[in-house]
Amino acid sequence: MKYLFLFLVIAVCGCQSGPQARLNGKFGQGIKSKFIEVKMPNSHRDSVLFTIPMKDDGSFSWTGSLPEGTMLVLDLYKDYISIPWYAESQNYTLEKSGENYYLVSSLEESLQNRFTKFRKEQDQRETAYNMECRGYETITDMEEKVRFSDRMGKIFDENQEYLLSGIRQFAGTQIGDFLADEKLYHWEVDYAGFTKVMEILNGQMAETPMKNRLTTAYAKLKAKQLTGMAPDFELPDMKGKLVRLSSFRGKYVLVDFWASWCVSCRQNNRELFKYYPELKAAGLEIISVSLDDDRALWIKAVEADKITWTQLIDPKGFKASELRKSYKFDSLPTVYLIDPQGNIVAKKPTLEQLREILTDC
Repeated sequence: MKYLFLFLVIAVCGCQSGPQARLNGKFGQGIKSKFIEVKMPNSHRDSVLFTIPMKDDGSFSWTGSLPEGTMLVLDLYKDYISIPWYAESQNYTLEKSGENYYLVSSLEESLQNRFTKFRKEQDQRETAYNMECRGYETITDMEEKVRFSDRMGKIFDENQEYLLSGIRQFAGTQIGDFLADEKLYHWEVDYAGFTKVMEILNGQMAETPMKNRLTTAYAKLKAKQLTGMAPDFELPDMKGKLVRLSSFRGKYVLVDFWASWCVSCRQNNRELFKYYPELKAAGLEIISVSLDDDRALWIKAVEADKITWTQLIDPKGFKASELRKSYKFDSLPTVYLIDPQGNIVAKKPTLEQLREILTDC
């Protein structure tokens, strides 16, 4: 990383005779920063490539040379403003839309302008989502929480699909790498989503710290995934009868780890309830394993969610569960699909994936 940083510094400071990039604009009132720090994405303040001074009225102007197609960020750290910039030898002007600032190129069909168009939509989606999320903590009724979570989950999934469309659109440029790297905190807990991202970017990422962060994080997450034979277990059902996972050999089994206090789990129960007749007819068995500490709350939730498939409970609860460690998960719900031979096929499979696998079996 330090060599790339030095390369960019040398390029910025020593190549003023080549094609020029020009930046100019004016920030609104109330800006605290006196200069703009130009950095690589997600880098520390000690990795500033160069600074652009601002006048008292918030205006600025800069002209210089940069390696073509470099993803940079204009950072006003005192104002918590960060503006991504796909630097090429073009003229760029600052533009404000809503509460956010963007860079617009004088070349209408430039990658920066395509990126800015995408970015505006992305920001609008995230702002709307965050506004919708307000008030969730004040909801006390579990049924209302489930309905609220279901609605927000659908919006979140739509936003994620939009982000993936952007990564796909800009794959092969540092914009695509940036869009993926910017949401690394999310991909680190979503292996299926992270896998989609890496498949899109496969072999197309530039040699930058963004690539290093993404590939390193994905390798670590991949190493944590449960593969091979599913760990066997024997747990009591609602009547106290012990049920062993291996007794279901010869069938596809969906093992669903959940708890009554987990809103997403309750939402998942309702989804499974809707499609259970179809999945059962296709040959799928479902085993839900509760990690509740309170047996009474577990039974109450099963009855409320109208669950008719096999229900088991781990008496040790979530924190002390050895089964949770064996199945390598730290959050709920966690769902695994196991094939007739007892092997892990998929983690958190979608309904479409289940249908496809069961149709082919």
